[in-house]
Amino acid sequence: MDEYLDAVTPMVAQYFEKTYPRVRAPRDIVFVPTGRAARTSCGTSDSYAYEYCPANQSIYIGQDLLWQFYAGAGDAAPAIGLAHEWGHHLQVMLGVQAVSRGDAVDFENQADCVSGAWAKYANEQGWLEGDDDLRDAAKLLDAIGSAEGPNRDHGTSEEREAAFDNAYEKGIKVCNAFFPDSPLA
Repeated sequence: MDEYLDAVTPMVAQYFEKTYPRVRAPRDIVFVPTGRAARTSCGTSDSYAYEYCPANQSIYIGQDLLWQFYAGAGDAAPAIGLAHEWGHHLQVMLGVQAVSRGDAVDFENQADCVSGAWAKYANEQGWLEGDDDLRDAAKLLDAIGSAEGPNRDHGTSEEREAAFDNAYEKGIKVCNAFFPDSPLA
């Protein structure tokens, strides 16, 4: 799975470098193998991590969760997850802040929106397999959106899919609707 991550990272990076040339990329994208853990400025990330640490501006991708996304939702799902985490980096770099539980949900939905904008770009580059990879995205967002309970800090499956689909159809500017006072585009 580390080879998969090595293959898709440049695809995700290309979109952000082209769209946001003045925003520095994450400092590191750390692959955490099965049975291992990485100490971060945000705590510990294990092989089930898929997270962005704003304190050190790094993304942590655990082998086991990457495999679950790949095997359970499809080959495009882990790349969409990486674009989501890169979206959190973009939010931090551009000053988007979540101060309440409602803001936290919007913060996550906006990152899903960003991943939809990346998927639109990836499709335009010929990197996606059209409808198959869009089904992968829907499976991923449904699985992770339905995994939280009533005290959720992420959107529901429907909210996450709507945010992704909206940006896939219309581009990154629609993601501004989540935090109009701190636009991403």
